[in-house]
Amino acid sequence: QISTFTGDVTFADGADIITASAGTDNVRIGENAGDSIVSGGTNNVVIGKDAGTAITTSDNNVAVGSSALLSNSTGGSNTAIGDSALRENTTASNNTAVGVSALRANTEANLNVGVGKSALTSNTVGDRNVAIGANALENFNVTTNADTYNVAVGALAGQSVTTGVHNTLIGATAGDALTVGGSNTVLGRDALSADTKGSRAVAIGEAALQAQNFT
Repeated sequence: QISTFTGDVTFADGADIITASAGTDNVRIGENAGDSIVSGGTNNVVIGKDAGTAITTSDNNVAVGSSALLSNSTGGSNTAIGDSALRENTTASNNTAVGVSALRANTEANLNVGVGKSALTSNTVGDRNVAIGANALENFNVTTNADTYNVAVGALAGQSVTTGVHNTLIGATAGDALTVGGSNTVLGRDALSADTKGSRAVAIGEAALQAQNFT
């Protein structure tokens, strides 16, 4: 048997699927999902309890998972997949977060990529960072809007980086002890994994400069 629905459809009386909205071409599935979208909000897909619940007039967002893009109001072209991914995002755009709590604290930072559980989870206003791997750049968080250009690929890569910028850290636990060091290039598992504040170091190969601390 095939059921046909014409126009916007709302499943009421406590159902968790709500598809009607004041915007255009939006898909809303889940309790409170996208329930603030107004005229001008278009092409948003929000799936999960409270996903995208604050979206008003922004466009082209994808939020899948409970509380994904929870606080987003006008930020557009964001992709958040996973429980609490991009949860605190408000006005920032062009971010991609995949994984539980990925980019969770992001509020105004743009053009970031966080893939993996808690990847870039603490970042609020730093722009143009890439973190791929569980807990990669987990603690990174600068205090002013800036293009910070960190790249961390691998589980725990750059996990302790807080305000360091322009780092390239590739490999599991690569540069995972760095806090404020900048412009480091690290390639290899456990490479430069003891250094805390050094800058402009180059470590290539598994465990390269593993015990070195340039503080």
